[in-house]
Amino acid sequence: MLRNAEHILVHGQCYRERLLERGMVSNSVTYLPLLHLFLGAAWMEHLDRLADGVAYDPYVLFFGRIEPYKGVADLVAAWVRLPEALRAQVRLVLAGPGHLETLWKDPLPAGIEVRNHLIQDEEALTLFQRCALLVLPYIGATQSALIPAAYFFHKAVLTTSSGALHEYVEPGTTGWVVEPRHPSSLARALTEALSDFDRLARMGRAGRRWYDEQREAENAAIQHLYTRLAS
Repeated sequence: MLRNAEHILVHGQCYRERLLERGMVSNSVTYLPLLHLFLGAAWMEHLDRLADGVAYDPYVLFFGRIEPYKGVADLVAAWVRLPEALRAQVRLVLAGPGHLETLWKDPLPAGIEVRNHLIQDEEALTLFQRCALLVLPYIGATQSALIPAAYFFHKAVLTTSSGALHEYVEPGTTGWVVEPRHPSSLARALTEALSDFDRLARMGRAGRRWYDEQREAENAAIQHLYTRLAS
């Protein structure tokens, strides 16, 4: 594929650098963030109105299939480490299909809500509109469109540095980045994030600015790319 491709599009700067190290020509590799929203085509006609219902309800959202590489066990272990007073006020919502019992053998701590089913668009929309924070405790991911999706809905993110995930976050401005497989660091970041909901709202607005800027840059870059290839 590398040998025969006229041009390669990647969703991480680290992957672009890796291709250049392998001999790809600089102007044959384009980096763009992965900005695809999770919503189906019917919702895309109403994008301007989808963020109107934004609120910051007291729950942290994990969204997606519950798989080992998603680091859900680390997230539950981090949740146990939160101060009891904080866990009494805030919930953790695990939304997505999977077999959590294979990843976490003990009884789930109080304050964790599991929605173990395929999340349809309407439910997903409500979850993103109303969560306080999106968390991605991944231990083996390359990138994720969920970070830009959170920004679209004015939400800050807490992610690990797995793959290119950290490239989508401005630490202290749009979210937090912690080391993978480190529940203690995850717990500290969660405690800091959930101690100030006003700050979460400010970071969410900064995330939305990031999303809008990247979407505008993406449109220009793709037009340039296609024009170049067509000529």
